[in-house]
Amino acid sequence: MLLIPILIWANLPVLTAIGLSQVVQIPISLTATLGNFIHGEVDFHLGLVLALTMAGGALAGAGLVHRLPVGPLKKIVAILLVAVGLLMLSGFSDIAGRH
Repeated sequence: MLLIPILIWANLPVLTAIGLSQVVQIPISLTATLGNFIHGEVDFHLGLVLALTMAGGALAGAGLVHRLPVGPLKKIVAILLVAVGLLMLSGFSDIAGRH
C-alpha cells in the first residue's frame, strides 16, 4: 500500500508506479502463499474466487488508468489509500472477526 505513493514521490510516472507495484507483488504473493500453505492456512476455493474477480478488475482498471489524465489519477490513488487507511483505523476489519 505504501509502494505506489513512494514511487510517485520518487518522480516515477504514475502509470509506471502502478505497474511496478503490481509486478513486485508476484514474488511476494508466491512466497507468502507457500508459507501459509505449509501452515495449512490457504483456502483454495476462496482464493480462486478472489483471483478470478481481481483479474477481471485488474483488466478493467488497466484499461481505465490508461484513459485518465495523470492529475486526476494521482488524486484517485491518494483518495483510495486514505479511504483504506481510515477503514483500518475505524476497526472495519474487526467485523470479519479477524485482526
